[in-house]
Amino acid sequence: MLKKSIYYITLTMLLAVSFSTAQAEEGQIKVTGVATVAGDPEIATFTINLQVVNEDISLIEKKHSEILKHALKLLKEVGVDEKNILTSIRSDVLLEGVSYSTNSYNYSNRRSYEGYNPRSSSGYRSTIKFKTSSSINVLVEDLSKINQLTKLFADPKGISFGHISYDIKDKTTPKEQALTKAIDNAKQKAKQLARLSELQLGKLINITTSSQPYYTSENNNTHYAPGKIITQVSVTLIFDASPK
Repeated sequence: MLKKSIYYITLTMLLAVSFSTAQAEEGQIKVTGVATVAGDPEIATFTINLQVVNEDISLIEKKHSEILKHALKLLKEVGVDEKNILTSIRSDVLLEGVSYSTNSYNYSNRRSYEGYNPRSSSGYRSTIKFKTSSSINVLVEDLSKINQLTKLFADPKGISFGHISYDIKDKTTPKEQALTKAIDNAKQKAKQLARLSELQLGKLINITTSSQPYYTSENNNTHYAPGKIITQVSVTLIFDASPK
């Protein structure tokens, strides 16, 4: 079981005041509070890219099947749950500017491609090559396995390790924490502004919020090193304000 994430809270307040001197009873105080909550990553997702290029189209499907089985075998050996492995639809391309999909291409018609003979004056290569590619999307719930996975997929021919994205399982908790802190601090700032401006703080007439989760890495030398998952919430409060 993954250890419970510890969240660190930092606050930044952005302040703005506006009120009408001509009609003080309709004046307003507007404050914006921004709170961020930082938590340790709990899960990771990444993509494994598979690619085969060959002049013999009859070998394409066989070779692709072989590296796909090999990749799936490596994932299972590390202990990645089968439910967390998703393979994509294979895409096949004729490397002479003609593209086709496995959903529509009939391999029984491959002779028409094998017999294709580009004119030398056209700039085409005389040798026709075919490329097939697909990907495997993987969810890892045990981050201690990331380094092992990157090493396993560093060498196999036809397999490349894609970008890793880190995240947390429960996004509600840090968002609520940041929202509560942002509102509390915005209210305190509104009271302070009313006192300094010699205004009577009235009722809350409007509230708007926005949130933005993002990831920050602690190690810029490698994107495989986990950093922090940051959840940022912005709250804007508008109060009635009148002269004392």
